[in-house]
Amino acid sequence: MSIRLIALDLDGTTLNHEGKLPEANRAAFAEAFKKNAAVVVCTGRALQTVPKELLEVDEIRYLITSNGARIIDRKLGRDLYQSFLSPAAVRILPELIEKYGLKLEVFRDGQAHIEKSVFEDVKDGKTMQARRKYVMETRKPVENLSSYIKEHPDDIENVNVVFDDLDELERMRPLLESIPDARITQSFRNNLEIGGPDASKGKALEHLLEELGLSCSELLACGDALNDLPMIRLAGIGVAMGNAWDPVKEEADYVTSSNDDAGVAEAIRKFVL
Repeated sequence: MSIRLIALDLDGTTLNHEGKLPEANRAAFAEAFKKNAAVVVCTGRALQTVPKELLEVDEIRYLITSNGARIIDRKLGRDLYQSFLSPAAVRILPELIEKYGLKLEVFRDGQAHIEKSVFEDVKDGKTMQARRKYVMETRKPVENLSSYIKEHPDDIENVNVVFDDLDELERMRPLLESIPDARITQSFRNNLEIGGPDASKGKALEHLLEELGLSCSELLACGDALNDLPMIRLAGIGVAMGNAWDPVKEEADYVTSSNDDAGVAEAIRKFVL
Protein backbone atom coordinates (compact mmCIF):
# COMPACT_ATOMS: atom_id res chain seq x y z
CA MET A 1 0.00 0.00 0.00
CA SER A 2 1.31 3.48 -0.84
CA ILE A 3 2.24 6.10 1.77
CA ARG A 4 -0.50 8.73 2.21
CA LEU A 5 0.66 10.47 5.41
CA ILE A 6 4.20 11.53 6.38
CA ALA A 7 4.65 12.36 10.08
CA LEU A 8 7.76 14.39 10.81
CA ASP A 9 9.42 15.32 14.07
CA LEU A 10 11.17 18.70 13.88
CA ASP A 11 14.25 19.07 16.11
CA GLY A 12 16.95 16.59 15.19
CA THR A 13 14.85 15.36 12.28
CA THR A 14 13.27 17.77 9.78
CA LEU A 15 15.32 20.75 10.98
CA ASN A 16 19.11 20.83 10.86
CA HIS A 17 21.27 21.54 13.91
CA GLU A 18 20.73 25.28 13.38
CA GLY A 19 16.96 24.80 13.55
CA LYS A 20 16.53 25.52 9.83
CA LEU A 21 14.59 23.61 7.17
CA PRO A 22 16.99 22.22 4.52
CA GLU A 23 15.92 23.08 0.99
CA ALA A 24 16.07 19.40 0.02
CA ASN A 25 13.38 18.65 2.62
CA ARG A 26 11.18 21.47 1.34
CA ALA A 27 11.54 20.18 -2.23
CA ALA A 28 10.67 16.64 -1.11
CA PHE A 29 7.48 17.95 0.52
CA ALA A 30 6.41 19.52 -2.77
CA GLU A 31 6.99 16.26 -4.65
CA ALA A 32 5.15 14.25 -2.00
CA PHE A 33 2.12 16.55 -2.23
CA LYS A 34 1.99 15.83 -5.98
CA LYS A 35 1.78 12.12 -5.08
CA ASN A 36 -1.20 12.83 -2.78
CA ALA A 37 0.87 12.24 0.34
CA ALA A 38 0.18 14.73 3.14
CA VAL A 39 2.84 15.97 5.57
CA VAL A 40 1.98 16.40 9.24
CA VAL A 41 4.33 18.15 11.66
CA CYS A 42 4.59 16.00 14.79
CA THR A 43 6.63 17.87 17.39
CA GLY A 44 7.23 18.32 21.09
CA ARG A 45 7.15 22.08 20.52
CA ALA A 46 4.18 24.29 21.38
CA LEU A 47 2.33 25.79 18.41
CA GLN A 48 3.80 29.29 18.70
CA THR A 49 7.35 27.90 18.65
CA VAL A 50 6.97 26.00 15.35
CA PRO A 51 9.33 27.74 12.86
CA LYS A 52 7.62 30.13 10.45
CA GLU A 53 9.20 28.44 7.46
CA LEU A 54 7.17 25.30 8.28
CA LEU A 55 3.99 27.33 8.77
CA GLU A 56 4.58 28.97 5.39
CA VAL A 57 4.17 25.60 3.67
CA ASP A 58 0.46 25.97 2.91
CA GLU A 59 0.03 22.30 2.09
CA ILE A 60 0.86 21.33 5.71
CA ARG A 61 -2.69 21.33 7.07
CA TYR A 62 -2.24 19.39 10.32
CA LEU A 63 0.10 20.05 13.23
CA ILE A 64 0.57 17.70 16.17
CA THR A 65 2.15 19.73 18.96
CA SER A 66 3.29 19.41 22.58
CA ASN A 67 4.14 15.71 22.16
CA GLY A 68 0.66 14.76 21.01
CA ALA A 69 -1.37 17.02 23.32
CA ARG A 70 -3.04 18.75 20.37
CA ILE A 71 -3.91 18.11 16.73
CA ILE A 72 -4.48 21.44 15.02
CA ASP A 73 -6.36 21.68 11.72
CA ARG A 74 -5.01 24.87 10.14
CA LYS A 75 -7.72 24.91 7.47
CA LEU A 76 -10.58 24.80 9.96
CA GLY A 77 -8.70 26.87 12.54
CA ARG A 78 -9.45 24.54 15.45
CA ASP A 79 -8.18 21.55 17.39
CA LEU A 80 -9.27 18.10 16.23
CA TYR A 81 -7.94 16.47 19.39
CA GLN A 82 -6.65 17.40 22.83
CA SER A 83 -5.01 15.38 25.60
CA PHE A 84 -3.78 17.67 28.39
CA LEU A 85 -2.30 17.05 31.84
CA SER A 86 -4.83 16.07 34.49
CA PRO A 87 -5.46 18.51 37.37
CA ALA A 88 -3.96 15.88 39.71
CA ALA A 89 -0.67 16.00 37.81
CA VAL A 90 -0.74 19.78 37.53
CA ARG A 91 -1.02 20.14 41.32
CA ILE A 92 2.41 18.50 41.67
CA LEU A 93 4.18 21.03 39.44
CA PRO A 94 4.53 24.00 41.84
CA GLU A 95 6.23 21.68 44.36
CA LEU A 96 8.82 20.75 41.73
CA ILE A 97 9.69 24.43 41.42
CA GLU A 98 9.50 25.39 45.07
CA LYS A 99 10.96 22.29 46.73
CA TYR A 100 13.46 21.09 44.14
CA GLY A 101 14.24 24.28 42.23
CA LEU A 102 13.54 22.62 38.89
CA LYS A 103 13.42 24.73 35.74
CA LEU A 104 10.02 24.14 34.17
CA GLU A 105 8.74 25.31 30.81
CA VAL A 106 4.96 25.13 30.81
CA PHE A 107 3.13 24.77 27.49
CA ARG A 108 -0.35 26.29 27.47
CA ASP A 109 -2.51 27.85 24.76
CA GLY A 110 0.22 27.21 22.21
CA GLN A 111 2.83 29.18 24.18
CA ALA A 112 5.86 28.03 26.17
CA HIS A 113 6.00 29.85 29.52
CA ILE A 114 9.03 30.12 31.80
CA GLU A 115 9.76 31.74 35.17
CA LYS A 116 10.92 35.33 34.62
CA SER A 117 13.97 34.90 36.89
CA VAL A 118 15.04 31.81 34.93
CA PHE A 119 14.49 33.68 31.66
CA GLU A 120 16.80 36.44 32.93
CA ASP A 121 19.42 33.87 33.96
CA VAL A 122 19.31 32.39 30.46
CA LYS A 123 19.62 35.88 29.00
CA ASP A 124 22.71 36.51 31.17
CA GLY A 125 24.26 33.15 30.25
CA LYS A 126 23.95 31.67 33.75
CA THR A 127 21.94 28.61 32.71
CA MET A 128 20.81 26.68 29.59
CA GLN A 129 23.70 28.17 27.64
CA ALA A 130 23.33 25.72 24.76
CA ARG A 131 19.67 26.75 24.34
CA ARG A 132 20.07 30.48 24.96
CA LYS A 133 19.06 31.77 21.52
CA TYR A 134 16.13 29.36 21.24
CA VAL A 135 14.81 30.21 24.71
CA MET A 136 15.11 33.96 24.09
CA GLU A 137 13.13 33.66 20.86
CA THR A 138 10.41 31.22 21.95
CA ARG A 139 9.79 31.39 25.72
CA LYS A 140 7.32 33.76 27.34
CA PRO A 141 8.43 34.84 30.84
CA VAL A 142 5.88 35.03 33.66
CA GLU A 143 6.47 36.70 37.01
CA ASN A 144 5.58 33.66 39.14
CA LEU A 145 5.33 30.35 37.32
CA SER A 146 3.95 28.48 40.35
CA SER A 147 1.04 30.91 40.60
CA TYR A 148 0.48 30.72 36.84
CA ILE A 149 0.25 26.93 37.02
CA LYS A 150 -2.23 27.06 39.90
CA GLU A 151 -4.42 29.44 37.89
CA HIS A 152 -4.60 27.02 34.94
CA PRO A 153 -5.14 23.47 36.26
CA ASP A 154 -7.23 22.25 33.33
CA ASP A 155 -5.47 23.28 30.13
CA ILE A 156 -1.74 22.71 30.47
CA GLU A 157 -0.58 20.84 27.38
CA ASN A 158 2.88 19.69 28.37
CA VAL A 159 5.75 20.52 30.72
CA ASN A 160 9.42 20.50 29.81
CA VAL A 161 11.91 20.10 32.68
CA VAL A 162 15.40 21.24 31.69
CA PHE A 163 18.56 20.13 33.52
CA ASP A 164 22.03 21.64 33.44
CA ASP A 165 23.38 18.49 35.12
CA LEU A 166 22.62 15.06 33.63
CA ASP A 167 23.25 13.36 36.99
CA GLU A 168 20.51 15.52 38.48
CA LEU A 169 18.21 14.46 35.63
CA GLU A 170 18.69 10.80 36.55
CA ARG A 171 18.18 11.56 40.25
CA MET A 172 14.89 13.31 39.48
CA ARG A 173 13.63 10.80 36.90
CA PRO A 174 11.99 8.42 39.45
CA LEU A 175 10.20 11.34 41.12
CA LEU A 176 8.80 12.63 37.82
CA GLU A 177 7.82 9.12 36.74
CA SER A 178 5.79 8.79 39.95
CA ILE A 179 3.54 11.75 39.09
CA PRO A 180 -0.05 10.44 38.86
CA ASP A 181 -1.89 10.46 35.54
CA ALA A 182 1.18 11.52 33.59
CA ARG A 183 3.45 10.21 30.87
CA ILE A 184 7.19 10.98 30.97
CA THR A 185 9.24 11.12 27.79
CA GLN A 186 12.42 12.74 26.49
CA SER A 187 13.39 14.57 23.31
CA PHE A 188 16.81 15.91 24.33
CA ARG A 189 19.57 14.42 26.46
CA ASN A 190 19.11 17.11 29.11
CA ASN A 191 15.33 17.18 29.52
CA LEU A 192 12.34 15.20 30.74
CA GLU A 193 8.86 16.00 29.48
CA ILE A 194 5.60 15.56 31.39
CA GLY A 195 2.45 14.97 29.39
CA GLY A 196 -1.06 13.67 29.90
CA PRO A 197 -1.50 9.91 30.39
CA ASP A 198 -2.84 9.51 26.85
CA ALA A 199 -0.65 12.13 25.21
CA SER A 200 1.92 10.83 22.75
CA LYS A 201 2.76 11.33 19.11
CA GLY A 202 1.52 7.81 18.44
CA LYS A 203 -1.88 8.35 20.11
CA ALA A 204 -2.43 11.62 18.26
CA LEU A 205 -1.52 10.01 14.95
CA GLU A 206 -3.95 7.15 15.60
CA HIS A 207 -6.68 9.75 15.96
CA LEU A 208 -5.60 11.62 12.82
CA LEU A 209 -5.41 8.43 10.76
CA GLU A 210 -8.97 7.59 11.80
CA GLU A 211 -10.07 11.14 10.96
CA LEU A 212 -8.56 10.81 7.47
CA GLY A 213 -9.76 7.26 6.89
CA LEU A 214 -6.22 5.92 6.58
CA SER A 215 -4.48 2.85 7.99
CA CYS A 216 -1.16 2.57 9.82
CA SER A 217 0.31 0.90 6.74
CA GLU A 218 -0.15 4.20 4.88
CA LEU A 219 1.91 6.12 7.46
CA LEU A 220 5.61 7.02 7.23
CA ALA A 221 7.10 8.50 10.43
CA CYS A 222 10.56 10.02 10.88
CA GLY A 223 12.15 10.81 14.24
CA ASP A 224 15.31 10.81 16.34
CA ALA A 225 14.51 10.73 20.08
CA LEU A 226 12.55 8.75 22.67
CA ASN A 227 9.41 10.87 22.29
CA ASP A 228 9.30 9.70 18.66
CA LEU A 229 9.16 5.99 19.51
CA PRO A 230 5.34 5.79 19.74
CA MET A 231 4.94 7.02 16.17
CA ILE A 232 7.89 4.97 14.88
CA ARG A 233 6.19 1.85 16.30
CA LEU A 234 2.79 2.83 14.88
CA ALA A 235 3.88 3.61 11.34
CA GLY A 236 3.87 1.17 8.46
CA ILE A 237 7.38 2.50 7.83
CA GLY A 238 9.23 3.91 10.83
CA VAL A 239 12.38 5.86 9.96
CA ALA A 240 15.20 6.79 12.34
CA MET A 241 17.58 9.60 11.50
CA GLY A 242 21.29 8.88 11.19
CA ASN A 243 21.76 11.01 14.31
CA ALA A 244 18.94 9.24 16.20
CA TRP A 245 19.29 7.70 19.66
CA ASP A 246 20.18 4.01 19.56
CA PRO A 247 16.79 2.78 20.89
CA VAL A 248 15.07 4.59 18.02
CA LYS A 249 17.41 3.08 15.44
CA GLU A 250 16.81 -0.37 16.93
CA GLU A 251 13.03 -0.14 16.49
CA ALA A 252 12.96 1.63 13.14
CA ASP A 253 12.41 -0.11 9.81
CA TYR A 254 15.01 2.08 8.14
CA VAL A 255 17.85 4.40 9.18
CA THR A 256 18.26 7.39 6.90
CA SER A 257 20.92 10.11 6.77
CA SER A 258 21.31 12.67 9.55
CA ASN A 259 19.19 15.80 9.94
CA ASP A 260 22.13 17.88 8.68
CA ASP A 261 22.22 15.75 5.52
CA ALA A 262 18.49 16.07 4.78
CA GLY A 263 17.71 12.51 5.85
CA VAL A 264 13.98 13.31 5.73
CA ALA A 265 14.24 14.07 2.01
CA GLU A 266 16.12 10.80 1.50
CA ALA A 267 13.37 8.84 3.26
CA ILE A 268 10.59 10.57 1.31
CA ARG A 269 12.38 9.88 -2.00
CA LYS A 270 12.87 6.23 -1.06
CA PHE A 271 9.43 5.37 0.31
CA VAL A 272 7.05 7.92 -1.26
CA LEU A 273 8.48 9.13 -4.54
